[in-house]
Amino acid sequence: MYTSGSTGRPKGVLVPHRAVVRLVRGQDYVTFGPEQRFLLLAPTAFDASTFELWGGLLNGGTCVVAPPGLPELDALEELIRAERVTCVWLTAGLFNQVVEQRPSLLAGVPQVITGGEVLSVRHVQRALEQWPGVRLVNGYGPTEGTTFTCAHWIKPGTLAPGEAVPIGRPLANTRCHVVDGEGGLVPSGVVGELWIGGEGVALGYVNDAELTAAKFMPDRWGGGSDGRWYRTGDYVRCRADGVLEFVGRKDGQVKVRGYRVEVGEVEAQLGQHPGVKACAVGGGRRGRRDEGVGGLCGGGGGRETEEEKENEGAGRMPAPPWRPSADRMPAPQRRTSAGRMPVPRQGMSGDGTAMPAGGCGAGSRSACRDTWCRRGLCGSTRCR
Repeated sequence: MYTSGSTGRPKGVLVPHRAVVRLVRGQDYVTFGPEQRFLLLAPTAFDASTFELWGGLLNGGTCVVAPPGLPELDALEELIRAERVTCVWLTAGLFNQVVEQRPSLLAGVPQVITGGEVLSVRHVQRALEQWPGVRLVNGYGPTEGTTFTCAHWIKPGTLAPGEAVPIGRPLANTRCHVVDGEGGLVPSGVVGELWIGGEGVALGYVNDAELTAAKFMPDRWGGGSDGRWYRTGDYVRCRADGVLEFVGRKDGQVKVRGYRVEVGEVEAQLGQHPGVKACAVGGGRRGRRDEGVGGLCGGGGGRETEEEKENEGAGRMPAPPWRPSADRMPAPQRRTSAGRMPVPRQGMSGDGTAMPAGGCGAGSRSACRDTWCRRGLCGSTRCR
């Protein structure tokens, strides 16, 4: 399986067969069995495919294979209806789009799993209202833990105002510990890093022994996979009832449209450009959601245009770095406050100025001259 790499070079994760079996056999976070029909929507190199493909086939059920390419909502709804799909897994971003734009797509589907990033409570509540009787599950887990480490069945009326959706309890044959900076266990209610053990833990990274040694730790408690635990880098807390709540990231990793982005790697790529003397990158957030990656670049005296700098980075990174350039980094120069950095979001143009609510006003994407509009990110439906 491969993670979504920040620089266009996804990390290969060695996922053994036993980890996939652990994911779909002897579990109760959704219903498995001969009568279930799972939709295979993810590419087979993406960890979600392990659930979508083997959830049905290893339990006597059916795997419904979606056509290749980006899913069109019309075609997806027709496929779900025609094939009588009973279980669908959607990333949080796609789930939100379906809730807002095409709730009929999942109407009547008994089981829906969403996740990949922090869920929008507003969209979750709307989904529960629009799909009465649905079993809606928040599925949490890194690729290194084989798709799902924890799961939480979201029932109507269980979310208090202002409360985030929990990531739930560990799956069967999975262990989770919340630890402090020294690797010691912390009590319930105290925030710490989540370590994962059990049959779902991967063997390590492909051809990267150094990173494997840094992230896969010796088993100090017992119950780890092959004597090791995986350090997620996620800060969580465990409630008194055993349910885990996601708090944030230990490092600079953010999720952008479901992709894992290490802002340190983005900084390293930007810093290689001859026109960049110094740079700082941070993840933008709106409420509890990561909205994108933004940064400040200090010029190195070159004459490259902003678009040339962006195109240079686009060759090594899957998403263009949004940044207003700066003659120098914000003072004090030895420290840059992430809170002072501009927050990227849909509805903001490439030069950092806000666009009108309706978007850029161009008649089509090809007619729009703004870099972000050409990539379909300005927010205007006419540019998509």
